Amino acid sequence: MTKLKKFMLLFVSVDKPDQKTQRKKGGEWVMGLPKGMMLDCYPFENNAKIVQKYSVSEYKEEPFGGYMIIHAASLNEAIKIAESAPHVSFGGKIVVLPIEDV
Repeated sequence: MTKLKKFMLLFVSVDKPDQKTQRKKGGEWVMGLPKGMMLDCYPFENNAKIVQKYSVSEYKEEPFGGYMIIHAASLNEAIKIAESAPHVSFGGKIVVLPIEDV
């Protein structure tokens, strides 16, 4: 039996006018994932901060829309899952991060 690994899918926001359609399609995609694949999933608010040793400032880079933690057999499988997300077809990006097993 292949031991599943955890991966974070970090969704880079899409600045498109039809957010309602995006959320609907995203919800349908999540509901279509195999049971037990998704471990956690939350959207982010748009008020991120950068914390450094002597300062706190506004985060003004590409905004993150949210994250999802999934189980997958490999990085390649996690990438295939990310590629199937409607977020990508709407022009968004997804950063796939392997989570270290500690």
